[in-house]
Amino acid sequence: MRRLLVSVLVGSFLAAGLVIFFTPDPAEAIPAFARKHNVDCVSCHSAWPLLNASGRKFKESGYKFSESMEKDKNQVVAPGMLFDKYFPITVLTKSYIYDKEKGKDKVVRPLHEYELMIGGRAGEKLSGFLELEGAYDNDFTPVAELGEVTYHIAPEANILLGFVPTNWADPYESLADWGRRMTRSHRAPLDKKYGGADGNQTLRHPRQTLALYGRAAGMVFYNVGYGSAADDFAGSDPKTLLGRVAVEFMPGIHVGGFAVSGKADSSVINDAATIKEEHKFSRTGLDFQAGFRDVLVYGAWIKAKDDPLKSSTSGTTTTYSKGSAEKNDGAYIEGAYVVKDGLRPVVVPLLRWESYEEKNGADKYNAVTANVGYYVTSNSKANIEYWSQTKVPSGKTKGNRTTVMFTLLF
Repeated sequence: MRRLLVSVLVGSFLAAGLVIFFTPDPAEAIPAFARKHNVDCVSCHSAWPLLNASGRKFKESGYKFSESMEKDKNQVVAPGMLFDKYFPITVLTKSYIYDKEKGKDKVVRPLHEYELMIGGRAGEKLSGFLELEGAYDNDFTPVAELGEVTYHIAPEANILLGFVPTNWADPYESLADWGRRMTRSHRAPLDKKYGGADGNQTLRHPRQTLALYGRAAGMVFYNVGYGSAADDFAGSDPKTLLGRVAVEFMPGIHVGGFAVSGKADSSVINDAATIKEEHKFSRTGLDFQAGFRDVLVYGAWIKAKDDPLKSSTSGTTTTYSKGSAEKNDGAYIEGAYVVKDGLRPVVVPLLRWESYEEKNGADKYNAVTANVGYYVTSNSKANIEYWSQTKVPSGKTKGNRTTVMFTLLF
């Protein structure tokens, strides 16, 4: 396994070097924000979807550049009311050209999923974002994945209302495991249920949220909020508090911390549960991001604590009970290097190591990911990725997966 992994890594970096010689002419990216402002994706991304300093500022301000750049980009309907002159919609398609997971059949899926993203200004101080997604596993029926509306009082204070991941407002890459990840695979520490008390979902999943976020003194980003358990669409009896602080010492270099703490009813964890108990959960952690020229390194450490929902079956009867608190840890570190032609990204090799626990720390998993992305244009790229588990609990078989995919944003 070690020889195979080394071979994949060496081959990936050799491919990255060779592909530079066959780079196509630069092409303009044309998603909604780029169309509106007549700019290339590199205005906000070091390599899409990774945000640069301008992109982080653009996101925090509610998809708004400076006043001079915004001039004539919107249609004024009435005092205090404006809209984008062009409907701000972006379409993303993802293709699995080849996908082989150990122990499963090979997959060739020219259309794996699509996403419809609508985002922009809805007034001088209002912005919004909506994402619809259709994938092969639901017959490509569009489903609302997340959505939010934000009122921008000032850079220091913005009020967000929405069904979004816990750290949706966060402009950094270390906790962004939804649309801004570079790989096929999710970062395991952000994608695990641990004890399952947070709605039996993961930290990256959306929740009904009311939040306040902003930036103080130009270098301290904060996000505090209140909401439901993860993936609780109804927002029933919300009892979740969240907090996040990140200090940016210089553009692209930050150290931060975050916490999520709440309670979820047994029926929210599993709608078949007949007991009426409140299960406490918490997710606390530290994260960082450091950019040096075209090298970007980021990571996070998470400690999870849950009151799990236990079940036992006798014959045809399943009974549920509240289990003793479980504690599990997770961590990852990821590094990427952006090879450019001028300002435009061409090749981005990426490496990630990740670790997580289950069953009160009794089951431990480690994995590595090697990924190389080749940007055909600023808004389209091909990726080859190899993921492999390097440590699993006794009695379990190590898994691996190889994927070749193509993503287009227009």
